[in-house]
Amino acid sequence: MQSLWIALPLAAALMAAPGCSSTPPRSDMPSRVSYAERYGTVESVTVVEKRTDGVGAGAVVGGVIGGLLGHQVGKGHGNTAATIAGAVGGAYVGDKVQDRNNANRVSYRLSIRMDDGRYQTVTQDDGSFAAGDRVEVRGGSVMHR
Repeated sequence: MQSLWIALPLAAALMAAPGCSSTPPRSDMPSRVSYAERYGTVESVTVVEKRTDGVGAGAVVGGVIGGLLGHQVGKGHGNTAATIAGAVGGAYVGDKVQDRNNANRVSYRLSIRMDDGRYQTVTQDDGSFAAGDRVEVRGGSVMHR
């Protein structure tokens, strides 16, 4: 017990000593990226459709929910048939809902000539850009300047 009373203040003093703690970088500190590396001009904008094919999460979730609802119907062999029918029907409906939600998803591929002469290509959901726009590229996203 006596050694615990000695160890706790010693540990606290060591943790408070300079150089023993690491300070995370502050987000308000200036970036080391130069102006020419962050800013540029949009050269082209290409529309890219995002479409997923095949059976996905919609079918799985729909099948589970349909199976649970079907299980509530009937007794004996009728219950088993209702569970299977509910799972199949739920999977079908879930797949169609997922297809409908994914059908109209588009993104935009921006080709940007940076002020330092490099080119960057960024794909994002914001379609408010046009060729000739001055932009800032920060953290993989493009923003109007």
